[in-house]
Amino acid sequence: MPRSKPSLAERKRLLEETKQRLRLLQEARTIERIEQLNIKASKRLGRQLQAEQLELNSELDSEENLASEQSSSSTVETVNINKSSSLLETPD
Repeated sequence: MPRSKPSLAERKRLLEETKQRLRLLQEARTIERIEQLNIKASKRLGRQLQAEQLELNSELDSEENLASEQSSSSTVETVNINKSSSLLETPD
C-alpha cells in the first residue's frame, strides 16, 4: 500500500515538532555545558581556597615558631641575667 503524501498542514506540524525537538536538544546541551563549566569552576575555586588555606596555615606556623623562639630566647636571657647578677653580688 503506497503512502500518501502528507498534507501541507501535516508537513507544517511535523516541521514545527522537529524544530521544537531540536531547540530542546540544543537547550539540554547548553545546560549540560553550563553545568560542566560550573563544576570546573567550583573545583578550581576549591583548589585555590585550599592553597590559600595552606599558605595561611604556613604563615601562622612560622609566626608561632618565631614567637616561640623569641619567648625562649628572652627566657634564656633572663636566666643568664639573673645568673650574672647573682655572680656579681657578694655575700656580706
